[in-house]
Amino acid sequence: MKRKLFKLAISSVLVLSFSCATIFADTFQVTEYPLHEYETATKFDDMVITPFFTNIIFCLNDFNIDSFGKSTSFATTEVRLPSRAGVKIELQQFNGTWQNIKIWEATSTNDYMSLCNDWYVAKGYVYRIKTTHTAKNSSNVVLETSVMYSHTVSY
Repeated sequence: MKRKLFKLAISSVLVLSFSCATIFADTFQVTEYPLHEYETATKFDDMVITPFFTNIIFCLNDFNIDSFGKSTSFATTEVRLPSRAGVKIELQQFNGTWQNIKIWEATSTNDYMSLCNDWYVAKGYVYRIKTTHTAKNSSNVVLETSVMYSHTVSY
């Protein structure tokens, strides 16, 4: 009797193991997104590729447009001392190709620089920002650069 129960228990565990493996395999399927003509890369929701720099410690950007057409562009850069941080934001509009419609740029005298700017945009276009993050020496010579693109926003 004990042998039959043991065999039944082992069989149940094996059946459950194989069915769970199938369930987990289904949850990790790759989802393909259709690319629009204005997108330049494939979308990966949970994947961030981070380059390793020697001077730039941290950089990011954020972009949005409210219901009134006011776009807000944000970028920040942090560098290792004695480098100085620089940020350049290019607000771009897609009209067959990406065209700059406004540019802001600043360099700090220390290791941290942030820019946040608003600009009203026209309806019927797709927008994004291109940010250039730099580490500069005391003579303002660029030591390292990182270029990032925000997500696109239709307005």
